[in-house]
Amino acid sequence: MAKNEGKTTFILGAGAGLGLLLCSQLLKDGRTVLAMMSPGEESQYLKKNYPEAYHAYFQESMEPKAISEQIRKIIEEYPEVDELILMDGYRMYGALEEASELEINHSLQYNLIAPLYVCKAFLPHFREKRKGKILSIMSEDALLSKAGHSLSNVARFGLLGAYRSLQEEMEPFGVKISIICLGELHVRPEPTDTRIASLTRIYDQGDSHSFLMELKSRKKNGPVDPEKAVKRIIKVLEKEDSSSLIVLGSQAKQSYYDQNEKTNRTLLQEEGLSQDADITPSRRRKKSKKTSNDNPLFRPGRRKKGD
Repeated sequence: MAKNEGKTTFILGAGAGLGLLLCSQLLKDGRTVLAMMSPGEESQYLKKNYPEAYHAYFQESMEPKAISEQIRKIIEEYPEVDELILMDGYRMYGALEEASELEINHSLQYNLIAPLYVCKAFLPHFREKRKGKILSIMSEDALLSKAGHSLSNVARFGLLGAYRSLQEEMEPFGVKISIICLGELHVRPEPTDTRIASLTRIYDQGDSHSFLMELKSRKKNGPVDPEKAVKRIIKVLEKEDSSSLIVLGSQAKQSYYDQNEKTNRTLLQEEGLSQDADITPSRRRKKSKKTSNDNPLFRPGRRKKGD
């Protein structure tokens, strides 16, 4: 008997790249995998070798109602599902000004809104069972802001903030959530992994187009081994008290530390401005005694008898 036989895992984004590799390893470990992907990405190899355990679903719509209804039907069919893995979407490159309205809207819909609605649809199921594990796997764009990455940053920063809040919201119900941020993988990017805006010469100035060299050299220089990354992801999935935020790849982790240090130095330089906005203790006491009743936003607490 495989060590994880009986466990059922849902993966969003299991049709290609790291999601497909992770799906394959989970099946080898004995899990039943409910794999959601874009139409046409179903793995014939996995279908042939794991006919009872591999179940492919196509994400035919990114509309919230359609997503919720599709997930509801899947949960009805597999009520034992208690693990949810949300893989990263595609990365949109180029300066913000270079992206069209259609590209901006699609990037946000695909990379931010759709994963949130998939996650939201599972929450009542996990909450009622008082059990569940959610993994969100994102690129380092969730932690590092770079020129030419603005659309990738906005989607992943948004998800990171939402999932950090969700960790606290679901804690009382026994649902564990871990966020895994990946450095650059040592593989050639899939065509579906990246999209590039219509680049203009004006943004050749500065670093907005430096991603072009990154894409060319990623296969040779990407520091994160995808097979090792999959093993670490599965360890996080299996560990009951796994960390809330994990960075895979020492280079990405160091870049995160360096950028945070730079931000902290900037904040320290502006410490005087921050303090200038505070109400001084003496003014706060004076106002509360003499003018608090004149403030429509002030609602004093009910006094006890004898006060």
